Amino acid sequence: MENKKSDNEEISAIMLLQKIKSGEINPKTLSKEERQVCVSVLTLQEGFTIAQIAQLMCCCEKTIQRDLGEIRKKNSLSPSLESAREIIGELFIKAQVHASQLMRFARSSEGSLGERVQAEFCAWRVRRELMEKLQTLGYLPLVAQRVEGEIFHHFEDMDGEKGPLELKKSLDIIEANAKETGTFNAETEEQIRQIKSRIEKAEIELAVDNLNKKQENNSGGQNEPDTK
Repeated sequence: MENKKSDNEEISAIMLLQKIKSGEINPKTLSKEERQVCVSVLTLQEGFTIAQIAQLMCCCEKTIQRDLGEIRKKNSLSPSLESAREIIGELFIKAQVHASQLMRFARSSEGSLGERVQAEFCAWRVRRELMEKLQTLGYLPLVAQRVEGEIFHHFEDMDGEKGPLELKKSLDIIEANAKETGTFNAETEEQIRQIKSRIEKAEIELAVDNLNKKQENNSGGQNEPDTK
């Protein structure tokens, strides 16, 4: 019911503004409620300044400032898990709609080649930024949180000198994927640096261990008595 009321108010405000601009209605004759729905549309959708709104509505700037203060109070939100889910869901739907509209334009014959390429790029940015936002809100996993797990679970399967090499290749793949998807941030970069340092340390420890084993084997062979 609240959404329907909001939609009706927006339609009413647009109609009122059209009649004000055409001279059919004198804005001074509007009620306070009618003026405020117009002020809301002019501010949030049209990007008008207070001075511009005051001039259009034929009133002083202080009146518009008071209207904006009351509008903000009406639109204020209290922390609520349910409202947060609704807002996130609305964000998701709108992002998908915007991306689809951009892709339709990119695939159409309208506009220049440069405009269509730009539209496809913008569609990708919308989807990428949506993914990043869902990650920060906890709806998708962060790459930075899973990089180390994806790398170091391979340590259990290390086989001689091939282990560190395989880890480096896996790390390069994960780093490339993070950059490609736009999730490569400072935190991920630092974690990858630390992982590389640990891999290098593991390589040194493995080389030292192999050298010790080789020396032990050689020493054992020299100390064996000659049976000939």
